[in-house]
Amino acid sequence: GKILRVNLSNGKLIDEDLPDEKELRKYIGGTGLAAKIMYEEVPPSVGPEDPENKVILMSGPLSGTIVPSSSRYCAMTINGSVPKSIGTGWSGGNWCAWLKQAGYDGVIVEGESKEPVYLWVHEGKAELKDAGKLWGRETEKTMELIKDELGIPDISVACIGPAGEI
Repeated sequence: GKILRVNLSNGKLIDEDLPDEKELRKYIGGTGLAAKIMYEEVPPSVGPEDPENKVILMSGPLSGTIVPSSSRYCAMTINGSVPKSIGTGWSGGNWCAWLKQAGYDGVIVEGESKEPVYLWVHEGKAELKDAGKLWGRETEKTMELIKDELGIPDISVACIGPAGEI
């Protein structure tokens, strides 16, 4: 029942309640809710690399349940290829189920960090951690380094490689 809003500019992490059930029924799953947030919060003049842009990771309503193949989430942001449009990708695996187990249905990332950071979400708590040593690493190495740093080998990591770093 919560969304985590991460402001990279000021380092604030805020828990927000999901809209009520009546409001959620107007939008289909996590993709619909992410599109609603993008529409309401990101003006058409914002470009993909602007700090006013958002990256939204939103779970589906069945994610984290025992329904087969339901651990899916969408990633939504401004489309860099088509002006004034949003781009959406979908993924599966453990990450979304772990996010739900940690108490969140989605994450909204906004702003711009002066230094590389990563988000650690665990048992209903979240914090930004230094990611300087992860910068420029391939995804497999990034996952390995995070698991080693935290001392928890069975966590799920959603990460990008060098091609996604700006």
